[in-house]
Amino acid sequence: MNWRIEEREAFEVFGIERNFRLDETEKIPVFWDECRQNGNYEKLFDAAGGARYPDGRGLPLEDGSFVINAVCGYSDLGDNIYPYLICALKKTDNNTTGFKVVQIPKTTWAVFRSEKTDQIGAEIPILFKQANSEWLPSSDYDHAIGPNMEIYYTAPDGKYFEELWIPVKKAL
Repeated sequence: MNWRIEEREAFEVFGIERNFRLDETEKIPVFWDECRQNGNYEKLFDAAGGARYPDGRGLPLEDGSFVINAVCGYSDLGDNIYPYLICALKKTDNNTTGFKVVQIPKTTWAVFRSEKTDQIGAEIPILFKQANSEWLPSSDYDHAIGPNMEIYYTAPDGKYFEELWIPVKKAL
């Protein structure tokens, strides 16, 4: 597995929220599609100050990451339910009216990077499974309370890769 540990100061994200049951992970791609079809994805992209190629496609950030990513599990909704936010990093000049704003605390993250692929979004469930069944049990870390993040990238060759960020703490 391709992984690293990273510390990050607190920050805020804003975006489009929906709640899911733990057994509804297959509905998350449908949520993304719905947001693209109803124009909410474009509204979020524009509110985040995203730049575009001349053909209208979104231009990635300098590091290749997308302007729009996702965060989940940032608040406790009770048994078997978690919030999921298609989101952008909040900057001081963003107009967040109509969007959910979420504070992400200072955290130590285990970051898992996928291999490059032709299809965006397919690797996150695989990374979750590998992180929880392979990496965590054999690492010096435990899963910490806090949100998980999904970060999407375009590689220089036009392929995609994804990162799963899981909050961790040193095992006792």
